[in-house]
Amino acid sequence: VSVRIVDPASAIVYQQDNVPAQWTRPTTEWQPGELVVDFYSWQLEQECHDCQVALLVYDEATLGPLTATTSMGEVVGPVVGLQPLPR
Repeated sequence: VSVRIVDPASAIVYQQDNVPAQWTRPTTEWQPGELVVDFYSWQLEQECHDCQVALLVYDEATLGPLTATTSMGEVVGPVVGLQPLPR
């Protein structure tokens, strides 16, 4: 899983890549519809106005990005914007 902070131009300001749940839940073990909870923290070296948290999930076996979909099956892309950073 890649958790990213991206600026308004989608440039990566910060990136942290980990196997979820403190390296215990590789994506090869996930089941469709399963909720996998993970926690990340970061300390930015500079202010990032209007930046956003984004998420990219990789297939552990192929290292290729997985395509994210909504519960209705709508494709939202491999990189999913989550929320703006609080000011």
